[in-house]
Amino acid sequence: MLVGGTFIYDLIFLLFISDAHAESEASGGKGSFILYFSLLCCWISFFLRPVIFGILWYDSHNFLKIIKGDRGSHQHTFNAAGAPAYNAVDEEEIMFQRAMRGDID
Repeated sequence: MLVGGTFIYDLIFLLFISDAHAESEASGGKGSFILYFSLLCCWISFFLRPVIFGILWYDSHNFLKIIKGDRGSHQHTFNAAGAPAYNAVDEEEIMFQRAMRGDID
């Protein structure tokens, strides 16, 4: 929701509020390259933001598949509370538990 709000505000800013020509004249023409370059970066950011948001949203739904690097189907079982119930524990999880107990050599 906040991402949508900032996207709408940026659209309003870039179309109606920002006036690079007037700001350049107000500063005596000094720094106009920096002003136009920053507006160009704003426009690029404006068009890339939905693409990046979509990629991150898609990745968040396939998080386990991406982390495991597994292209096969994952069959998850759930316990009574609705949390995933895993049959096997990863080696990294075992190492983490040992490290937390202080059992690592």
